[in-house]
Amino acid sequence: MAVILFLAVAACSSDEIPVDFALEDIDRSPETPIVIPLGEPLVIGVSSALTGPAVPRGQEYRDAVVMAVEQWKTLNGPMIGGHQIMVVSEDDGCTGSDVTRLAAERLLKQPGLVGVLGPQCSAGAVRTEMIYADAGIVMISGSATSTNLAEDQQGDGFFFRTAYRNDSQGVLVGVYFSDPECLGASSAYIVHDNETYGTDLALKAESFLVVADLQVTVTSVDRGTVDFSDLASEIAQANPDAMFFAGFNPEAILLLR
Repeated sequence: MAVILFLAVAACSSDEIPVDFALEDIDRSPETPIVIPLGEPLVIGVSSALTGPAVPRGQEYRDAVVMAVEQWKTLNGPMIGGHQIMVVSEDDGCTGSDVTRLAAERLLKQPGLVGVLGPQCSAGAVRTEMIYADAGIVMISGSATSTNLAEDQQGDGFFFRTAYRNDSQGVLVGVYFSDPECLGASSAYIVHDNETYGTDLALKAESFLVVADLQVTVTSVDRGTVDFSDLASEIAQANPDAMFFAGFNPEAILLLR
């Protein structure tokens, strides 16, 4: 944890490097040492959603990196081992796994890259874990919560995270729904968005609620759905004591409306 905290806090900067799309491939592997020439910057990659519906959180993650490095510089000075600390941010699209893959490929072309903070979402982490592992680059996500990401990762264990897991969130949902001191529900509807994060979270919540002897109905909608009238009518007709949506905005707010 000390090493993870050091990387997360130290390896960030408000001085972002503009991405050069003409950069060439760099020879990287788990056995290839990362060497930064004298006078060249130490680069930390940030993989988060900088466009699309998840952009508010993605920008917050990127800005948190900037804030952390400024705090670190105030305490320790502007350099590490004689190198300026620089940041390259790439848009990973959150649930857009192909976008996340392209972000990883661009980051790996960046000279001086020593690690990546991200990806933002579970689907992106699944898509890129082997790409970074093959390159020998550590990635640390503070937000990818799908339960078995770390345990089931391919490669030599280059993926880490500082976030809670979906099985823990599922327990929390189950306790809140079933505990008489909270909702005390006897029936529940769970809706997920068919994405890596949402599906896993819904199933973890369902398993706890079933054990708690609730009548549970699980259904799904696809990411990008805008018309929830049929689903809303179905849920209203069933009249459950509680409903839980495992997914993202804008779908969540549209379903609520």
